[in-house]
Amino acid sequence: MDKKNVYCVILAGGKGERLWPLSKQNLPKQFIPFRKGNSLLEETIDRVDGFIQKNNIFIVTNNKYEKIINNLVGDKIGGVFSEPESRNTAPAIALSCLKIYEKNPEAYIIFLSADHYIPEKEKFVNGLKNIISTNTKEIVILGVVPQYPAIGYGYIEFENDTKNNHLAKVVRFHEKPSYKQAKIFTQNSNMLWNIGMFCGKAESFIKSFNFLSPDIIEDVKSFLNGKKEYKNINSISIDYAIMEKSKNLLVLPMDIVWFDVGSIDSFLSLKGDTEKNVMAINAKNNLVDVDGKLTVLIGVDDICVVQTEKVLLVMKKGDSDKIKSVLSTLRLKNEVEYL
Repeated sequence: MDKKNVYCVILAGGKGERLWPLSKQNLPKQFIPFRKGNSLLEETIDRVDGFIQKNNIFIVTNNKYEKIINNLVGDKIGGVFSEPESRNTAPAIALSCLKIYEKNPEAYIIFLSADHYIPEKEKFVNGLKNIISTNTKEIVILGVVPQYPAIGYGYIEFENDTKNNHLAKVVRFHEKPSYKQAKIFTQNSNMLWNIGMFCGKAESFIKSFNFLSPDIIEDVKSFLNGKKEYKNINSISIDYAIMEKSKNLLVLPMDIVWFDVGSIDSFLSLKGDTEKNVMAINAKNNLVDVDGKLTVLIGVDDICVVQTEKVLLVMKKGDSDKIKSVLSTLRLKNEVEYL
């Protein structure tokens, strides 16, 4: 496939609420410093640098983040597709496909998330190249060989007889399982983590929307023509709108190290430097980010300590889901300065 026809769209509109208070409304997790001072968004762009032409890299996001993106990575991308409101991934992907198809009807688009950490860059890119080399018309999902019985991810079941550059037919999707079920999944060689990244021809995505979720694609077209407000488009994920309805999906099983940086725990542990200026006495397995202050931990295990300008968070590891209730309370009290 001609390189000029290969595009990358990075989904970067998430709020990252489970990373609060590091991630805030005006600066979500994909933009804050991660490893070696680079943000997760910068790492995502660097991952495809050289493989995809700079002018073919686009970011789809809420319009309130457009200035941040241009300041952070404006010189590394072709542009930003702005959404007036966050309406989940299906409208964002439909919007991107329509805009790119208008530029190039031969476009092949790789959709990536802005908040994933993939240390094996070359292995990941080689997988993408394998997909593109097949020139298949089907949408291809990226699936990761499970590293442990994860209960926080969905799973993809596939036909275990890969032939076409290791692409396999998707049998079905499985929602986030119980730990018992996850252990069974990881013992089966035909089960993969669903990591929410996929690729295909812009035309294939548009046809899939037309057939499986015509309301989404028509509403996005109406928005682009100035006939509908974006906030009135159905908020739905691409999984529910397209993937779980389709009978013709392929998956590429990828045996790579992959992390969904979706919580304070994962962010701090992957970021590193959590033992700087920390004195621990009878304390272990703690993660600390308090901006250089000496932190003394005595007799406590498995906690996260995070300090920002206005917030001090002390949390048991694994409890990041409960942060949403904190944010709900702050909103009820109209204490927006902490959000």
